[in-house]
Amino acid sequence: MEKYLQVFKTKLKDALEYRFDLLFGAFTQLVSLAAVLILWTAVYRQAPVLGGFTYPEMVAYFLVARAVQGLLWVGLPTEMEKEIKDGLLSRYLLMPISYLGYWLWGEMAEKLVGVGVTLLFFGLLAFLLRHRFAFQTDPLLLLLFALSVALAFFINFFLTFTVGLSAFWISEIWSVSFTKDMLHEFLSGGVFPLALLPPLLAKGAMALPFAYCVYFPVEIYLGRLGPSQLLRGFGMQVLWVPLRACLAGLAWRVGLRKYEAVGA
Repeated sequence: MEKYLQVFKTKLKDALEYRFDLLFGAFTQLVSLAAVLILWTAVYRQAPVLGGFTYPEMVAYFLVARAVQGLLWVGLPTEMEKEIKDGLLSRYLLMPISYLGYWLWGEMAEKLVGVGVTLLFFGLLAFLLRHRFAFQTDPLLLLLFALSVALAFFINFFLTFTVGLSAFWISEIWSVSFTKDMLHEFLSGGVFPLALLPPLLAKGAMALPFAYCVYFPVEIYLGRLGPSQLLRGFGMQVLWVPLRACLAGLAWRVGLRKYEAVGA
């Protein structure tokens, strides 16, 4: 555990040095957020409620969804592809730590800094839009929301790590990574709430891990879920975390057999 804590500390120090880059990256989302706000403002002029969402709830949905997406984003595939293709993976094989553990603890350190930046940026936006934003004040729901985001991080991390490992078998993983990102964007509820989908499609989306990365946490924040729905949602998250971890571990073991280190 001590060696992983050292990785955590090192990555945390690096992330703190680039905290202003993270803040600048957050502000680059202003244009897209403004476009979404204008769009939904126009839509709600035609009807006060859409898919069970009031206008303040929809504004809150998109701001909180964007915040969650920012916290979940993991840029592993490109770095992993380079290390696998260039033979740099060999150095990790000589270390007394696992490759997966190295990246997991590093990402957790970066997200610790990201939480502060995200709360600052999106908290400011929520304040500026306070007359249009549905604030959640229930401490229990806020605690459950934070727990669901933490579980969502692990689901997304293990899925993204598995995508990065596809470099063992294919020469360019950009298409795989892009496809995963697009599926995540739409099926997680990042583009629009899954409640707006036709019932059959919504039910299908809720059977996949993506929905429990964004849609489920945001629904908790908005207080739209009853006790049975909360139990089912957390049950699905608790199911997907070890399942995705096992699949990532399996892909690593199989891929490592195929690995031919350059210059090893």
